[in-house]
Amino acid sequence: MDIKKDIAEEYVRLQKKYSLPSLNVLDDDFEIVNIIADHKFVPNHMLSVVRRRMAEACFSWINYLHMFIVPNQQSAINLEEFNIFSDDEKKAFSKIIDRLMYYSRLSLSLELTKDEAADADFIKSLFAEWPEIKKALSPVVQKNISHWKNISEKS
Repeated sequence: MDIKKDIAEEYVRLQKKYSLPSLNVLDDDFEIVNIIADHKFVPNHMLSVVRRRMAEACFSWINYLHMFIVPNQQSAINLEEFNIFSDDEKKAFSKIIDRLMYYSRLSLSLELTKDEAADADFIKSLFAEWPEIKKALSPVVQKNISHWKNISEKS
Protein backbone atom coordinates (compact mmCIF):
# COMPACT_ATOMS: atom_id res chain seq x y z
CA MET A 1 0.00 0.00 0.00
CA ASP A 2 1.36 3.42 -1.02
CA ILE A 3 -0.40 5.92 1.23
CA LYS A 4 0.86 8.96 -0.68
CA LYS A 5 -0.51 7.53 -3.92
CA ASP A 6 -3.86 6.82 -2.24
CA ILE A 7 -3.95 10.38 -0.88
CA ALA A 8 -3.18 11.79 -4.32
CA GLU A 9 -5.89 9.68 -5.96
CA GLU A 10 -8.52 10.74 -3.45
CA TYR A 11 -7.49 14.38 -3.76
CA VAL A 12 -7.64 14.25 -7.58
CA ARG A 13 -11.21 12.96 -7.29
CA LEU A 14 -12.10 15.90 -5.04
CA GLN A 15 -10.09 18.32 -7.15
CA LYS A 16 -12.19 17.46 -10.20
CA LYS A 17 -15.43 17.64 -8.23
CA TYR A 18 -14.73 21.09 -6.75
CA SER A 19 -12.20 22.67 -9.17
CA LEU A 20 -9.51 22.76 -6.51
CA PRO A 21 -5.86 23.69 -6.95
CA SER A 22 -3.48 20.81 -7.53
CA LEU A 23 -2.26 18.87 -4.54
CA ASN A 24 1.37 19.46 -5.52
CA VAL A 25 0.90 23.23 -5.48
CA LEU A 26 -0.96 23.14 -2.16
CA ASP A 27 1.66 20.81 -0.75
CA ASP A 28 4.46 23.22 -1.67
CA ASP A 29 3.02 25.89 0.60
CA PHE A 30 1.16 23.89 3.24
CA GLU A 31 2.95 20.51 3.47
CA ILE A 32 -0.27 18.57 3.34
CA VAL A 33 0.73 15.18 1.97
CA ASN A 34 3.21 14.21 4.69
CA ILE A 35 0.86 15.34 7.43
CA ILE A 36 -1.94 13.18 6.06
CA ALA A 37 0.45 10.29 5.31
CA ASP A 38 1.66 10.32 8.93
CA HIS A 39 -1.78 9.05 9.91
CA LYS A 40 -1.23 6.03 7.63
CA PHE A 41 -4.70 6.21 6.09
CA VAL A 42 -6.69 8.41 3.74
CA PRO A 43 -9.10 10.43 5.88
CA ASN A 44 -12.84 10.25 5.30
CA HIS A 45 -12.97 14.05 5.27
CA MET A 46 -9.90 14.82 3.18
CA LEU A 47 -10.85 18.43 2.51
CA SER A 48 -11.37 19.08 6.22
CA VAL A 49 -7.82 17.91 6.84
CA VAL A 50 -6.48 20.12 4.05
CA ARG A 51 -8.48 23.12 5.33
CA ARG A 52 -7.29 22.48 8.87
CA ARG A 53 -3.65 22.39 7.75
CA MET A 54 -4.06 25.63 5.82
CA ALA A 55 -5.65 27.25 8.87
CA GLU A 56 -2.75 26.05 11.05
CA ALA A 57 -0.35 27.79 8.69
CA CYS A 58 -2.40 30.98 9.00
CA PHE A 59 -2.33 30.78 12.76
CA SER A 60 1.44 30.31 12.81
CA TRP A 61 1.83 33.53 10.84
CA ILE A 62 -0.70 35.32 13.06
CA ASN A 63 1.38 34.44 16.11
CA TYR A 64 4.59 35.51 14.40
CA LEU A 65 3.23 38.91 13.37
CA HIS A 66 1.34 39.51 16.61
CA MET A 67 4.52 39.52 18.68
CA PHE A 68 5.74 42.52 16.68
CA ILE A 69 2.60 44.43 17.63
CA VAL A 70 2.09 43.27 21.22
CA PRO A 71 5.32 41.74 22.50
CA ASN A 72 5.53 39.52 25.52
CA GLN A 73 7.06 41.86 28.09
CA GLN A 74 8.77 38.88 29.73
CA SER A 75 10.68 38.03 26.56
CA ALA A 76 13.88 39.85 25.65
CA ILE A 77 13.61 38.35 22.17
CA ASN A 78 10.08 39.70 21.65
CA LEU A 79 11.07 43.12 22.93
CA GLU A 80 14.11 43.21 20.64
CA GLU A 81 12.03 42.24 17.61
CA PHE A 82 9.26 44.68 18.53
CA ASN A 83 11.74 47.55 18.10
CA ILE A 84 12.82 46.48 14.61
CA PHE A 85 9.64 47.64 12.93
CA SER A 86 8.10 51.09 12.48
CA ASP A 87 4.55 52.00 13.47
CA ASP A 88 3.54 51.98 9.80
CA GLU A 89 4.93 48.48 9.37
CA LYS A 90 3.04 47.35 12.46
CA LYS A 91 -0.19 48.79 10.99
CA ALA A 92 0.45 46.77 7.84
CA PHE A 93 0.97 43.66 9.99
CA SER A 94 -2.41 44.29 11.59
CA LYS A 95 -4.05 44.19 8.16
CA ILE A 96 -2.35 40.89 7.35
CA ILE A 97 -3.39 39.50 10.73
CA ASP A 98 -6.98 40.59 10.09
CA ARG A 99 -7.06 38.63 6.85
CA LEU A 100 -5.43 35.56 8.39
CA MET A 101 -7.76 35.74 11.40
CA TYR A 102 -10.73 35.68 9.05
CA TYR A 103 -9.51 32.37 7.66
CA SER A 104 -8.62 31.03 11.10
CA ARG A 105 -12.08 31.72 12.47
CA LEU A 106 -13.82 30.57 9.31
CA SER A 107 -11.98 27.28 9.63
CA LEU A 108 -13.21 26.93 13.23
CA SER A 109 -16.74 27.50 12.04
CA LEU A 110 -16.34 24.84 9.36
CA GLU A 111 -15.26 22.35 12.03
CA LEU A 112 -18.87 22.39 13.18
CA THR A 113 -20.42 21.63 9.81
CA LYS A 114 -18.29 18.98 8.09
CA ASP A 115 -19.49 20.43 4.79
CA GLU A 116 -17.20 19.23 2.00
CA ALA A 117 -18.28 21.97 -0.42
CA ALA A 118 -17.63 24.66 2.21
CA ASP A 119 -14.19 23.17 2.88
CA ALA A 120 -13.50 23.30 -0.86
CA ASP A 121 -14.55 26.96 -0.99
CA PHE A 122 -12.25 27.74 1.95
CA ILE A 123 -9.32 26.01 0.23
CA LYS A 124 -9.91 27.85 -3.05
CA SER A 125 -10.36 31.21 -1.36
CA LEU A 126 -7.28 31.06 0.85
CA PHE A 127 -5.22 29.56 -1.96
CA ALA A 128 -6.19 32.48 -4.22
CA GLU A 129 -5.04 35.00 -1.59
CA TRP A 130 -1.95 33.12 -0.48
CA PRO A 131 0.49 34.57 -3.06
CA GLU A 132 -0.35 38.13 -1.90
CA ILE A 133 -0.10 37.09 1.74
CA LYS A 134 3.30 35.48 1.14
CA LYS A 135 4.44 38.58 -0.73
CA ALA A 136 3.52 40.69 2.31
CA LEU A 137 5.18 38.29 4.76
CA SER A 138 8.49 37.91 2.95
CA PRO A 139 9.94 41.37 3.71
CA VAL A 140 8.96 40.99 7.37
CA VAL A 141 10.89 37.76 7.67
CA GLN A 142 13.84 39.15 5.73
CA LYS A 143 14.04 42.25 7.89
CA ASN A 144 13.91 40.10 11.02
CA ILE A 145 16.65 37.79 9.71
CA SER A 146 18.86 40.75 8.74
CA HIS A 147 18.45 42.25 12.18
CA TRP A 148 19.53 39.05 13.93
CA LYS A 149 22.37 38.53 11.48
CA ASN A 150 23.69 42.02 12.25
CA ILE A 151 23.46 41.40 15.97
CA SER A 152 25.19 38.04 15.71
CA GLU A 153 28.02 39.49 13.65
CA LYS A 154 28.60 42.18 16.29
CA SER A 155 28.79 39.59 19.09
